[in-house]
Amino acid sequence: MSVENVKEKILKEALRLFADRGYGGVAIGEIAEACDMKTPNLYKYYGGKSDIYEAIKAVAEDSYKRKMRIGEGSMVWIHNGEELKEFSMHQIKFTIQNEMIRNIRKLCTIEQFRDEFLCSKLSEKQYKDMCDQYEEVFAGLMEKGVIEKGDPEMLALEYFSPITVILQECDRYPEKIDDLLEKAEKYIDYFIEKTFV
Repeated sequence: MSVENVKEKILKEALRLFADRGYGGVAIGEIAEACDMKTPNLYKYYGGKSDIYEAIKAVAEDSYKRKMRIGEGSMVWIHNGEELKEFSMHQIKFTIQNEMIRNIRKLCTIEQFRDEFLCSKLSEKQYKDMCDQYEEVFAGLMEKGVIEKGDPEMLALEYFSPITVILQECDRYPEKIDDLLEKAEKYIDYFIEKTFV
């Protein structure tokens, strides 16, 4: 196994453990054991638990932005309710089904009161990025006359807030994911019906 593959395995297993028990609830030896290696061997790849933790943060940030298409430019390609729903359901399903993103979200939730970086990332992902993205969508739809003119920021907040709550429920109750996805889709249909001209 290459060095990069071993490092990736260490990060994956450490993230899984951190997401279950929090950073402070996991010992370096447990990470090594989860990777089927002795603790001294783990130190060949990372200087310790804090190095692993920092590497997870960096990898997760890069992965999230790439896979969620955050910061890649304009959202004005959304022209109607059908395209809005398709885009939104893609994002929802991705964030629920991608193990790394799900575990990062769980880790951020656990550590948000102890780690300022993770606290800010949780706020960024669950509020700022979503607000910015959907504000741009709704501003574009207002310009096209597809929805009535108004405050696109408030409309964005109205749109994504219930979806964020549904995602949190999916993390807490993974056995209910199918029902919750159905609820998210029903909410999007309701929003489109009441908002679009």
